[in-house]
Amino acid sequence: MWAESPVTLRNCEFRCNKGFDGNNGCGLIYLYYGSGGSAFTNCLFVGNNGLKSQGAYKNHPNVARGCLVVLQNPGDRTEVVNCTFAYNLIAGLVDGVSGKTGAAGINVVKGDTVVKNCIFYGNAVHTPFPETQPIDMTCHRASPEATLTVSYTLAHDLYPGEGNMTGDPRFV
Repeated sequence: MWAESPVTLRNCEFRCNKGFDGNNGCGLIYLYYGSGGSAFTNCLFVGNNGLKSQGAYKNHPNVARGCLVVLQNPGDRTEVVNCTFAYNLIAGLVDGVSGKTGAAGINVVKGDTVVKNCIFYGNAVHTPFPETQPIDMTCHRASPEATLTVSYTLAHDLYPGEGNMTGDPRFV
């Protein structure tokens, strides 16, 4: 889904989707300029697969992939609350020179993203070195116009913020 205006999704499930875009990157939901004010509540992102992008998108080469890709106007805000991102895979990309990468869960390139009370588990980026890397969320340090604020969230890596933790959510 490509959005250039605000998106509000509640109680939605995104399962086993596969995406490929040979030029622009790959995102299950791609929030583009003009989509500030978007909100995702009680959504489930499970088993989605994004294939490697061969090209570049504007001034953000090889970074635009994940279940939720945020490339908004500076200062635009997206909220992700009570959502689960599990067993998603993206392929392609770790640039050893710049440190740019994507994330199988949330990938913030530009704009402000707030993540509260979410679970990230079993998400991976498939790369040539090493075979896979568990990357749930990323905020591109090359862009001062991107922020990712995480609180009360369980993820593979411990993110700074109040109440965050790592561990196995023990899905049944």
